[in-house]
Amino acid sequence: MSTIQMATDSIKRKNAEDVLLNKQLNSIQEDIADMNRLVSTFLIYSKMHSNELKLKQSETDIIVWLRKLLESYSSSTFEITFHTNELNSLKAYIDENNLKHAVTNLITNAMKFAEHTISLTISLDNSHILIHVDDDGSGLPDDGADDIFSEYTIAENSGIGDKHIGLGLAIVKKVVNLHGGKVMATQSPILKGARFTIVLPRYS
Repeated sequence: MSTIQMATDSIKRKNAEDVLLNKQLNSIQEDIADMNRLVSTFLIYSKMHSNELKLKQSETDIIVWLRKLLESYSSSTFEITFHTNELNSLKAYIDENNLKHAVTNLITNAMKFAEHTISLTISLDNSHILIHVDDDGSGLPDDGADDIFSEYTIAENSGIGDKHIGLGLAIVKKVVNLHGGKVMATQSPILKGARFTIVLPRYS
């Protein structure tokens, strides 16, 4: 799939003026990204159930890390904002690959429900690091909000044809728990939709 990705990038560069071709290539690249996420999801899910999901943590500037993660969404049709609450640097002890999968899952989940805007915010609360993902979608269901982190749970308003297997949020919960943290879902206080919050311990 990486070979196909590089080939489409090359074609886009050589045909930058062809709007229709670039639209079709963007669609191919989105499908490749979906396939990569699907493969990654099943690999992590398999490790979860065989107790083989282990963390390889290292000290990371999580603000720099999040900015880099968001670069892959630069061509998104959604307005995705990043707020650091005046924090210039923030060290955390994380497994970059597994936590990337968790945060990406939350952003991808927000894109399924958002109308126009997704907000990513990082802040500190006593001894914890908080990563919020807010969207301007329809919000959480009136009941069963606690169940959304269960395996194979799919929201009713996820949309016909969406690529759902109901494992994404369950994996987010598992990865965050392995980091000694927790994940929560509430109504967004800044947008009209949902807020998902990753809470991680801050190690001095």
